[in-house]
Amino acid sequence: MRYEREMSSVVGSDNAEAMSSVVGSDNAEAMSSVVGSDNVADRFCANAQIVLYRLSSKVVSMEENVSDRSKEVAYYTLAVGHHTGVLDCFTAAMSFSYAYLQQLLCLLPKDCFTHYKLDGLRKFGEITIASEHAQRLIDDLNKASMLAQMQGADGILELIAELGKQLQLVLDDPVVYLVAKRLL
Repeated sequence: MRYEREMSSVVGSDNAEAMSSVVGSDNAEAMSSVVGSDNVADRFCANAQIVLYRLSSKVVSMEENVSDRSKEVAYYTLAVGHHTGVLDCFTAAMSFSYAYLQQLLCLLPKDCFTHYKLDGLRKFGEITIASEHAQRLIDDLNKASMLAQMQGADGILELIAELGKQLQLVLDDPVVYLVAKRLL
């Protein structure tokens, strides 16, 4: 995608001018401090990809010789939200570079929920996004989108739009959830 090509020329650069052309002059210093960071995790993950997986199906795993009463208990636990004997199956919905995660984090206030949630990818390598998170993430991403638009960062706008679509799918069907993983 285009947002991948834009960032490829910037990743690893300490050049604030190059950064300002992508993230705007106000965030260029912050972005270069993240991309050229002394943070070991950021340097280690410079070439990582973020993959967003969407729940595509649930499989109830039961042996054939399970009694009807036991099956009822398993289906009941599934109905109330427990995952006893349930396998969640995921489909890769989208992917983007770690550099784009860093750029997106620079557009978000450090004290907002979305910054906290997405920063989990940097810190822990994986996050889960459930229906109770989706609306707050959409609201914060809309604000970041306006900032990116003012700065002319078209690539990050595409990324935010695609993330918004995936989050809307979670809102439309609360059973669906997303898992994002950092892949090295």
